[in-house]
Amino acid sequence: MNTATHILRYILIGMVVLLLGSLAGWYAYLQTQKNPLEKVSDETNSEGFEGNRGGPVGAVTAGPVEGTEGVETTPEKQIERLWRVSQGPVAGFAFTTRTLPTASASSSGALLYTERANGYIFGADVENQRVTRITNTLMPKIYEAYFPDGEHVLLRSMDESGSITTFAGSFLTKDATTTPQSLTGSNWSANIRDIALDEKGKTILTLTNDAATGGSIGTTQLFDGTKRTQVFSSFIRSWEPVYGQGQLIVFTKPSDGLPGYAYRVGSSGALSLLVGPIPGLSVLPHPTENALLYSGSGEGRMALLSQVESAAAAELSLITIADKCVWAPGKTLIAYCAVPKTIPASNIMNDWYRGALHTEDSWMKIDIATGETEELFTPQQSFDVHAPTIDASGSYIAFTNGKDQSLWMLRVVQ
Repeated sequence: MNTATHILRYILIGMVVLLLGSLAGWYAYLQTQKNPLEKVSDETNSEGFEGNRGGPVGAVTAGPVEGTEGVETTPEKQIERLWRVSQGPVAGFAFTTRTLPTASASSSGALLYTERANGYIFGADVENQRVTRITNTLMPKIYEAYFPDGEHVLLRSMDESGSITTFAGSFLTKDATTTPQSLTGSNWSANIRDIALDEKGKTILTLTNDAATGGSIGTTQLFDGTKRTQVFSSFIRSWEPVYGQGQLIVFTKPSDGLPGYAYRVGSSGALSLLVGPIPGLSVLPHPTENALLYSGSGEGRMALLSQVESAAAAELSLITIADKCVWAPGKTLIAYCAVPKTIPASNIMNDWYRGALHTEDSWMKIDIATGETEELFTPQQSFDVHAPTIDASGSYIAFTNGKDQSLWMLRVVQ
């Protein structure tokens, strides 16, 4: 019995020694091997960020994106005249003269925008075509974004009950030196149907439903909610508000063949006719001058017209929607318009507004005073231009492609 116990003990000791020896040998082998998952020494660390925001093969790609440390995640690229700023859909965008904390010394401003999917705010350096994420606060499903200035934003979404929500947030405070930062703010009252900003971004108009009449109420206020004033009310609900000519203008939502009207809103809330009735009316007032671009659609044709001061309206040689045009800054009566190659015979306004129709546009420049036009830029890709916006210097035009809601920027002069 005693002998068997000793033998069993020796066997167990031998097995332990053998196991330890095997483990030691395996460890020594692993020390000589390179970890296949380890990053190589020259690989850019983009942890915590989306990474390359470039487009598909053959497309103009987005510029370098900067992460929290300002490190580029894509190599230097040639400056493009037509630059794809975002790969995915955006909710809204605006130019600002404010430079970003990570901007180059030569930067003259930035293009701010919000991604629809996550509500993150980005800033694009217009000179060097580099993108920086400014906020890291997740706010999914943002459908509209307004930027009154380079520090505040209005984000519009919809809650589970179907109510329209408006979040007023602050970002990139004046003493900010790093990005990304948190987005702070609060919700405004629910079911604001539409929003318009004045030329300086200080006064904000909100349109809400009038429960008593079924119509609409227009109210102005500052971003912080102060100086809230009702400026007009109407039995009509389907107004489109826009600031131009130094005042508030409202016009009926465009629809093919249906007569549309545009009105100036006076200081007492009275509406004075600006133009109309025009079938399918859409208007674009000059920001500061007494000039107006407007388009009509009905009876199988479309036309773009201009009106300056008290002169009679003049039909222009360009055939497009006023929504596809933007005025050059300053007192000059120069406009840039995206002009479709072909115009459908009917229902262009109805189908275009609901996204059932997409046009293929090229950019034209027109002098409203003389009627002279010239080609500005013809892209190689197919673009359906929406919401064109120009910077304060008149050097860049930003717009979204209606086919995928991606954001693009065009240099006016190469």
